[in-house]
Amino acid sequence: LAIFVFCLLIIVKSGTILVHSLVAISRYLHLSEYVIAFILMAFATSVPELFVGVTAAVFDKSVLSLGNIIGANIINLTLAVGLVILVTRGIQIENKTPKKDAWIIFFLAILPILLALDGLLSQVDGFILLLFFIWYVTRLLGRKEEYAKNPHSLSHSIEGFKSFLRSIGLFLLGLCLLLVSAAGVVWSASMIAEILNLSLIFIGLMLLALGTTLPEIVFGLRSVFMHHEDMTLGNFIGSVAFNSLFVLGLVIIINPIVIPNMNMLKISGLLLALALLVFNLFIRTKNRLSYKEGLVLIAIYVFFVAVESLLS
Repeated sequence: LAIFVFCLLIIVKSGTILVHSLVAISRYLHLSEYVIAFILMAFATSVPELFVGVTAAVFDKSVLSLGNIIGANIINLTLAVGLVILVTRGIQIENKTPKKDAWIIFFLAILPILLALDGLLSQVDGFILLLFFIWYVTRLLGRKEEYAKNPHSLSHSIEGFKSFLRSIGLFLLGLCLLLVSAAGVVWSASMIAEILNLSLIFIGLMLLALGTTLPEIVFGLRSVFMHHEDMTLGNFIGSVAFNSLFVLGLVIIINPIVIPNMNMLKISGLLLALALLVFNLFIRTKNRLSYKEGLVLIAIYVFFVAVESLLS
């Protein structure tokens, strides 16, 4: 319990450090907070999935990475976003990018499922995923005149550059603290569950699932509380894109995936499509994600847990 509480305190502090440092980095690079969170923070919070994927590929267990990524994407779009919405009583959508690119992200997240319908994710499929990832990030960075404006941009003086380097250092410090403390929370929560004699299904579906999305949830909460809502959406949407395209593409190139259970893949793919569809409709129709919409997203996660439990 002491380790659990201590790690939670470190997580809160590291989330604050990350928000402050990313705001400063975005101002120096003259990029919007959405873009900088999509690229930097999303990559950072996808590091666990990347390590799991590469390790699985090296040991000829690449299919584990596919399941991990589909599950992580569903959790990011339902449980993680829903919890942030419920705690903060809503998220304001200020940047136009999520609205305009909603269906592009939908396609990119579903692309691995479509490529796997023949029962195999080959190295060619891996290169296709990486090419789509490069295309979208280039597209995002190339729209500076519309989306990359930052009214508080810093000058590129010597002092500005020193401040930028300090912000990079703080970002790396905050990231290390966040990932280590999140791992501590997962470990201590698992130990507590074991002592209380809770089932392995409960530990896996509830505690570990929550633990693996903890970095995104904490960063999302701190961003909203500090009035940087664009960073919240940038991180969640960016994590989905990184997982589906960059992480999975790299894993497949190292070791192609033969799908052992097509029914499981199709059902998981349909659940992911449902989560993406509902999330897209919410961000397209209004300028704010409301409390009720947060409840709907949480309900989809509960449905996901119930289906996966029955399939197991």
